[in-house]
Amino acid sequence: MNVRACVAAAIAAATVATGSGTATAAIAPDPYATTTGTGSMGQATGPPWSCPVSGISATGTGTGTGAQLRVSGYTIGTCSGIVAAVAQPETITVSSGNVTVNTALLVTNSLGGRCLYTGRLTGTMVIGGNSATVTGTMNLVATLSGICTGTFSMRRTFTFPFASISW
Repeated sequence: MNVRACVAAAIAAATVATGSGTATAAIAPDPYATTTGTGSMGQATGPPWSCPVSGISATGTGTGTGAQLRVSGYTIGTCSGIVAAVAQPETITVSSGNVTVNTALLVTNSLGGRCLYTGRLTGTMVIGGNSATVTGTMNLVATLSGICTGTFSMRRTFTFPFASISW
């Protein structure tokens, strides 16, 4: 047997013995569903406002690098400051610990403005985790009435009880 054949055989044997070195990403349980998620939303900078969020309804499945969750609804508690209403649904993607939330907000402000915003919020999650904090810029899509600002900085937290997301 020549040297190249020996090296190739050794590499093949090592690959079979050790596997590929990657684990399957997952959410446990898979599929996942909850109606008891919790969290908060608020402005990250500028005039403060915040709202508690409860009763988050979400479903999720594992992906090759984490999990995909779809939030279909939630209850917004009494908000302090400027916001009065928020729209949904949302898509939350966890990929190798990076969390991305695509969201749309219908904000009613104290000036009588009804303003539709969209944005992408990002953050991180620890392996095996079920909660995260995400931040990002929300951009004005439409002024439905009154006065609206062009952008604002958003901060969101969420927890999905009894879930474990890995990658």
